[in-house]
Amino acid sequence: MAARSMFSSEVPDVSTLLQSNGTNTDDRSRGMALDIGGKLFEAMKHSNKTALDFIDFKTVVEQWYHDHGKTFDSTQDAGLTDVFNQIDKDGDKKITKDEIFQFLFHYLDTNGDGVWELEEINQFIHDYSRLLHRNMSAGWEAEIKKKFDEVNNGVSAKELETALSNSNSTIASFKDFILDNSKPLPKGKIDAFELMEDILEAMGSDDHDSLTKEMFVMIVEKYVRERHHNWNDTFKEEVEQWFDHINADGDASLTRKEIFTHIFTWFDRNGDMSLNTTEIKQMFEGYAQALGRTLKQGWWENHVLPTIKAIESGVSPDELW
Repeated sequence: MAARSMFSSEVPDVSTLLQSNGTNTDDRSRGMALDIGGKLFEAMKHSNKTALDFIDFKTVVEQWYHDHGKTFDSTQDAGLTDVFNQIDKDGDKKITKDEIFQFLFHYLDTNGDGVWELEEINQFIHDYSRLLHRNMSAGWEAEIKKKFDEVNNGVSAKELETALSNSNSTIASFKDFILDNSKPLPKGKIDAFELMEDILEAMGSDDHDSLTKEMFVMIVEKYVRERHHNWNDTFKEEVEQWFDHINADGDASLTRKEIFTHIFTWFDRNGDMSLNTTEIKQMFEGYAQALGRTLKQGWWENHVLPTIKAIESGVSPDELW
């Protein structure tokens, strides 16, 4: 597991929308651009406006971040202003449907030739479905190809805009297509041991002797999102409280020893900071059950118990450490 990617956010920074074309845009940024674009069209429709000013634009983006469990703070204001100005081609301090559409088309036309080709359409739907945590159903590519062949060998920005307008649709209609032709990705099981292993691995592979609260939260968030669980401000607050609980000395970071001692308390049922034979046996049995595994006959008396007896009557955190 690459340590650097472990500290990256699932939702890209708004500054990633500044790219003038989609050729260097990763799938998350492309999906983010189209999803926000759909929200901008919806905002115009609900407010009966033909254009949005910067305040309208910022409100939509902030709400999008909130809906995805992220906080949009003042450090992103400059980037947001730059994005708005890039969309606002005529510089009148307002963005129209046409200007928004032209900006978004760059994220569809990944080779920059001004034509949306079948391969680009399929890639876009694949990328967008990932952002939505959806698995596309069998046959969706054939359905897209059928519609594509009815048009021609490519769709220009103007052709796409006209086709959507004629069918009383917008960019947001692509999201409807994905949701109608997909199933939610199954949520993966959250394994506390596996999560702690990721945390310790991040410290080791990235040469961190300790973890700040921000780094700790980022690792947990990545782990949770990879298993397709929702992440929001409430979840984040609970993880921050978890950090404070582990942080025994109350400083600004967690050490390996603090993390290990915390794990130890999961099994020290009587709180005497020593694992007796009953607690150790329950630890193995509980973890095996969580993994959906059945321990083989003799695992305890032939393997684990002799090792414990060789130490002493109980095992302390320091002895395990």
